[in-house]
Amino acid sequence: MCLIICRKVNSRLHFLQQLKRAAVSCNDMLQFYVGVIRPVLEYAVAAWHTRLSLEMSDQLELLQKRALHIIYGGSFFNSDSYASYCAELGIETLRVR
Repeated sequence: MCLIICRKVNSRLHFLQQLKRAAVSCNDMLQFYVGVIRPVLEYAVAAWHTRLSLEMSDQLELLQKRALHIIYGGSFFNSDSYASYCAELGIETLRVR
């Protein structure tokens, strides 16, 4: 299940990169992520989250980190921690959700 979700998210991250090339604002790209990509990451989580290994959870979290890196570029890595950066943006880490 995790592999299928990762494939779908990666295909949508391509569209996020296209928006970045088209000079779409960071706020609009974040809205695209929250509205189009993140629901795929959270799909049926209530049904299968108990069987989610730490490795699979890290894979999903890495996809969110990749999306934020696409949106905000190098400034994403200047923050103290990923969790605090997500809090600044008003989104939760996937583990919290």
